[in-house]
Amino acid sequence: MNVRLAGLSLAALLVSPAFAGSVAPQKHVHRVFDIMREGSKIGTDTFDISRQGDATSVKVNTHIIVKVAFITAYRYDHSEAGTWKGTQLVSFKSKTDDNGKDHTIAATQSEGKIALDVDGTSTTAPKSTQPASLWGAEVSKQKQIFDPANGKRMAVGVQDLGDETVEVNGVPRQLNHVKLTGAFPRDLWFDEDGLVKMELRGSDNSQITSQLRVSTASN
Repeated sequence: MNVRLAGLSLAALLVSPAFAGSVAPQKHVHRVFDIMREGSKIGTDTFDISRQGDATSVKVNTHIIVKVAFITAYRYDHSEAGTWKGTQLVSFKSKTDDNGKDHTIAATQSEGKIALDVDGTSTTAPKSTQPASLWGAEVSKQKQIFDPANGKRMAVGVQDLGDETVEVNGVPRQLNHVKLTGAFPRDLWFDEDGLVKMELRGSDNSQITSQLRVSTASN
Protein backbone atom coordinates (compact mmCIF):
# COMPACT_ATOMS: atom_id res chain seq x y z
CA MET A 1 0.00 0.00 0.00
CA ASN A 2 1.48 3.25 -1.00
CA VAL A 3 0.02 6.48 0.37
CA ARG A 4 1.56 9.90 -0.17
CA LEU A 5 0.63 13.19 1.48
CA ALA A 6 2.64 16.42 1.50
CA GLY A 7 5.70 14.59 0.22
CA LEU A 8 5.45 11.49 2.49
CA SER A 9 4.69 8.08 1.04
CA LEU A 10 1.82 6.61 2.50
CA ALA A 11 -4.53 -0.92 0.39
CA ALA A 12 -17.69 -8.04 3.56
CA LEU A 13 -15.45 -7.65 6.80
CA LEU A 14 -13.70 -10.84 7.89
CA VAL A 15 -14.75 -11.23 11.50
CA SER A 16 -12.81 -14.34 12.50
CA PRO A 17 -10.83 -13.66 15.69
CA ALA A 18 -8.16 -16.22 14.79
CA PHE A 19 -4.49 -15.28 14.87
CA ALA A 20 -3.24 -14.14 11.48
CA GLY A 21 -0.81 -17.02 11.09
CA SER A 22 -3.10 -19.88 12.18
CA VAL A 23 -5.42 -20.00 9.16
CA ALA A 24 -4.45 -20.60 5.53
CA PRO A 25 -4.91 -17.47 3.42
CA GLN A 26 -7.77 -17.31 0.95
CA LYS A 27 -6.89 -17.59 -2.74
CA HIS A 28 -8.79 -14.50 -3.84
CA VAL A 29 -9.00 -11.40 -1.63
CA HIS A 30 -10.55 -8.01 -2.37
CA ARG A 31 -10.13 -5.19 0.14
CA VAL A 32 -11.06 -1.53 0.17
CA PHE A 33 -9.56 0.91 2.65
CA ASP A 34 -10.60 4.43 3.56
CA ILE A 35 -7.60 6.74 3.94
CA MET A 36 -8.25 9.11 6.84
CA ARG A 37 -6.34 12.25 7.80
CA GLU A 38 -7.10 13.51 11.31
CA GLY A 39 -10.47 11.76 11.11
CA SER A 40 -11.48 13.07 7.66
CA LYS A 41 -11.55 10.86 4.59
CA ILE A 42 -9.11 11.92 1.87
CA GLY A 43 -9.00 8.83 -0.34
CA THR A 44 -9.24 5.09 -0.89
CA ASP A 45 -6.93 2.14 -1.38
CA THR A 46 -8.06 -1.03 -3.18
CA PHE A 47 -6.19 -4.35 -2.98
CA ASP A 48 -6.86 -7.41 -5.14
CA ILE A 49 -4.78 -10.45 -4.17
CA SER A 50 -4.76 -13.78 -6.04
CA ARG A 51 -2.82 -16.82 -4.77
CA GLN A 52 -2.00 -20.02 -6.64
CA GLY A 53 0.35 -22.34 -4.77
CA ASP A 54 3.32 -20.23 -3.70
CA ALA A 55 2.65 -17.61 -6.41
CA THR A 56 0.83 -14.40 -5.51
CA SER A 57 -0.41 -11.63 -7.81
CA VAL A 58 -1.37 -8.28 -6.32
CA LYS A 59 -3.04 -5.21 -7.80
CA VAL A 60 -3.27 -1.95 -5.85
CA ASN A 61 -5.08 1.27 -6.74
CA THR A 62 -4.84 4.43 -4.63
CA HIS A 63 -6.74 7.69 -5.06
CA ILE A 64 -6.29 10.74 -2.81
CA ILE A 65 -7.74 14.24 -2.99
CA VAL A 66 -7.02 16.86 -0.33
CA LYS A 67 -9.13 20.00 -0.44
CA VAL A 68 -8.57 23.27 1.39
CA ALA A 69 -11.47 25.73 1.45
CA PHE A 70 -13.19 23.68 -1.31
CA ILE A 71 -10.11 23.95 -3.54
CA THR A 72 -8.12 20.84 -4.46
CA ALA A 73 -4.72 21.33 -2.85
CA TYR A 74 -3.33 17.87 -3.57
CA ARG A 75 -4.25 14.98 -5.88
CA TYR A 76 -2.65 11.56 -6.08
CA ASP A 77 -3.47 8.60 -8.34
CA HIS A 78 -1.46 5.38 -8.26
CA SER A 79 -1.86 1.91 -9.76
CA GLU A 80 0.46 -1.06 -9.46
CA ALA A 81 0.61 -4.76 -10.25
CA GLY A 82 3.14 -7.23 -8.92
CA THR A 83 3.85 -10.95 -8.70
CA TRP A 84 5.71 -12.86 -5.99
CA LYS A 85 6.92 -16.43 -5.52
CA GLY A 86 6.76 -16.90 -1.78
CA THR A 87 8.25 -13.64 -0.50
CA GLN A 88 10.49 -13.19 -3.55
CA LEU A 89 9.50 -10.40 -5.92
CA VAL A 90 9.23 -11.68 -9.51
CA SER A 91 7.89 -8.63 -11.36
CA PHE A 92 6.35 -5.25 -10.63
CA LYS A 93 4.93 -2.30 -12.58
CA SER A 94 3.39 0.97 -11.44
CA LYS A 95 2.11 4.29 -12.75
CA THR A 96 1.67 7.34 -10.55
CA ASP A 97 0.38 10.89 -10.91
CA ASP A 98 1.66 12.64 -7.80
CA ASN A 99 -0.07 16.02 -7.96
CA GLY A 100 0.84 16.43 -11.62
CA LYS A 101 4.23 14.71 -11.53
CA ASP A 102 4.16 11.40 -13.40
CA HIS A 103 6.24 8.32 -12.62
CA THR A 104 6.49 4.85 -14.18
CA ILE A 105 8.34 1.95 -12.56
CA ALA A 106 9.15 -1.57 -13.70
CA ALA A 107 11.05 -4.20 -11.73
CA THR A 108 11.93 -7.82 -12.52
CA GLN A 109 14.04 -10.50 -10.89
CA SER A 110 16.99 -11.23 -13.16
CA GLU A 111 20.27 -13.08 -12.61
CA GLY A 112 20.04 -12.96 -8.84
CA LYS A 113 19.20 -9.26 -8.69
CA ILE A 114 16.24 -6.94 -9.13
CA ALA A 115 16.42 -5.00 -12.39
CA LEU A 116 14.72 -1.69 -11.68
CA ASP A 117 13.60 0.91 -14.23
CA VAL A 118 12.41 4.24 -12.80
CA ASP A 119 11.18 6.83 -15.29
CA GLY A 120 13.47 5.38 -17.95
CA THR A 121 16.58 5.09 -15.78
CA SER A 122 17.80 1.53 -15.19
CA THR A 123 19.55 0.30 -12.04
CA THR A 124 19.93 -2.96 -10.13
CA ALA A 125 19.13 -3.76 -6.51
CA PRO A 126 19.73 -6.76 -4.23
CA LYS A 127 17.45 -9.74 -4.84
CA SER A 128 15.69 -9.23 -1.49
CA THR A 129 14.55 -5.70 -2.40
CA GLN A 130 10.77 -5.24 -2.28
CA PRO A 131 8.33 -2.52 -3.33
CA ALA A 132 6.71 -1.01 -0.25
CA SER A 133 3.30 -2.30 -1.30
CA LEU A 134 2.69 -3.67 2.22
CA TRP A 135 0.01 -6.14 1.12
CA GLY A 136 1.17 -9.01 3.35
CA ALA A 137 3.01 -9.46 6.63
CA GLU A 138 6.04 -11.42 5.40
CA VAL A 139 6.81 -9.25 2.36
CA SER A 140 6.46 -6.18 4.61
CA LYS A 141 9.24 -7.44 6.90
CA GLN A 142 11.95 -7.00 4.26
CA LYS A 143 14.52 -4.35 5.17
CA GLN A 144 15.49 -3.22 1.65
CA ILE A 145 12.56 -1.56 -0.12
CA PHE A 146 11.71 0.93 -2.82
CA ASP A 147 8.85 3.39 -2.95
CA PRO A 148 6.32 1.95 -5.44
CA ALA A 149 5.36 5.48 -6.49
CA ASN A 150 8.74 7.04 -7.31
CA GLY A 151 11.26 4.18 -7.06
CA LYS A 152 13.31 5.69 -4.25
CA ARG A 153 15.30 2.95 -2.52
CA MET A 154 15.28 2.87 1.28
CA ALA A 155 16.53 0.83 4.20
CA VAL A 156 14.07 0.31 7.05
CA GLY A 157 14.01 -1.25 10.46
CA VAL A 158 11.39 -3.93 11.10
CA GLN A 159 9.85 -4.97 14.42
CA ASP A 160 7.40 -7.86 14.66
CA LEU A 161 5.40 -6.93 17.77
CA GLY A 162 3.31 -10.10 17.76
CA ASP A 163 -0.44 -10.43 18.08
CA GLU A 164 -2.71 -7.66 19.30
CA THR A 165 -6.45 -7.26 19.69
CA VAL A 166 -7.53 -4.48 17.33
CA GLU A 167 -11.08 -3.26 16.74
CA VAL A 168 -11.99 -3.31 13.06
CA ASN A 169 -15.40 -1.92 12.12
CA GLY A 170 -16.55 -2.49 15.69
CA VAL A 171 -15.34 -6.10 15.84
CA PRO A 172 -12.29 -7.17 17.92
CA ARG A 173 -9.68 -8.96 15.79
CA GLN A 174 -6.41 -10.72 16.62
CA LEU A 175 -3.87 -9.16 14.25
CA ASN A 176 -0.12 -9.33 13.74
CA HIS A 177 1.45 -5.92 14.45
CA VAL A 178 4.51 -5.00 12.36
CA LYS A 179 6.32 -1.70 12.93
CA LEU A 180 8.56 -0.11 10.29
CA THR A 181 11.14 2.47 11.32
CA GLY A 182 13.74 4.57 9.54
CA ALA A 183 13.01 6.03 6.11
CA PHE A 184 9.46 4.62 5.86
CA PRO A 185 7.95 4.69 9.39
CA ARG A 186 4.47 3.27 9.95
CA ASP A 187 2.52 0.69 11.94
CA LEU A 188 0.87 -2.19 10.10
CA TRP A 189 -1.63 -4.81 11.23
CA PHE A 190 -2.23 -8.04 9.28
CA ASP A 191 -4.49 -11.06 9.33
CA GLU A 192 -3.90 -14.28 7.38
CA ASP A 193 -5.17 -12.69 4.15
CA GLY A 194 -3.20 -9.45 4.23
CA LEU A 195 -3.17 -5.88 5.46
CA VAL A 196 -6.03 -4.80 7.74
CA LYS A 197 -4.88 -1.44 9.10
CA MET A 198 -2.06 1.08 8.72
CA GLU A 199 -1.11 4.16 10.76
CA LEU A 200 1.56 6.77 10.09
CA ARG A 201 2.38 10.44 10.54
CA GLY A 202 2.32 12.85 7.61
CA SER A 203 5.16 15.31 7.07
CA ASP A 204 2.99 17.90 8.87
CA ASN A 205 2.68 15.42 11.80
CA SER A 206 -0.98 14.76 10.99
CA GLN A 207 -2.35 11.33 11.89
CA ILE A 208 -3.04 9.25 8.78
CA THR A 209 -4.86 5.93 9.00
CA SER A 210 -5.92 3.41 6.38
CA GLN A 211 -9.03 1.69 7.71
CA LEU A 212 -10.47 -1.49 6.22
CA ARG A 213 -14.01 -0.85 4.99
CA VAL A 214 -14.74 -3.81 2.69
CA SER A 215 -13.17 -7.27 2.60
CA THR A 216 -14.29 -10.27 0.56
CA ALA A 217 -12.44 -13.54 0.11
CA SER A 218 -12.91 -16.89 -1.57
CA ASN A 219 -11.12 -20.04 -2.64
